[in-house]
Amino acid sequence: MITNNFEYEAEVIRWIDGDTCELKIVQVDYGFGQRRYFNADGTRMRLWGINCPERNPRHKKYTDENGVFDEKGHADEKKRAIEAMTYANRYAPPGSTVRIKTYKDPRGTIDKSDVFGRYLAEIYVKEQPTVSEFRSGDIMTYRFGGMPQWYSLNCCLYLSDHAALTVEEKELIYV
Repeated sequence: MITNNFEYEAEVIRWIDGDTCELKIVQVDYGFGQRRYFNADGTRMRLWGINCPERNPRHKKYTDENGVFDEKGHADEKKRAIEAMTYANRYAPPGSTVRIKTYKDPRGTIDKSDVFGRYLAEIYVKEQPTVSEFRSGDIMTYRFGGMPQWYSLNCCLYLSDHAALTVEEKELIYV
């Protein structure tokens, strides 16, 4: 069972792919644009509950039992990965402020969530991401510390068909 840890304000450094980014977590905000960061070099965060295509998919995944490589399948996954990363980058570009909720996975190490050393996080953005009209009613919104509404980027990546779920849909979408 994954448990909720903490909520933070953070600044996006860059997106690695559609479901992994590097963030600087704000420790103190002095106002007037002056901040002190908990991790000035950034921390990798893996979006909780979803899985996007890989930008650099492993060749083994696209090689059959006879050793024949499926070039089209490999290229198709890379294309879908870039689309997912572009979507995430559009709503949380480098330098933008986001809200995050971190999670701890008991299967991971003591303070990290997975074998790649990334924390699990739900990322919330200010601008409502676009999803298909059919599914737009499912977007889960979240009110953070009395601030205006923030939107779950995790949910929107899934609802816009850029990501697959790694949890039950009802766990990700709280409507």
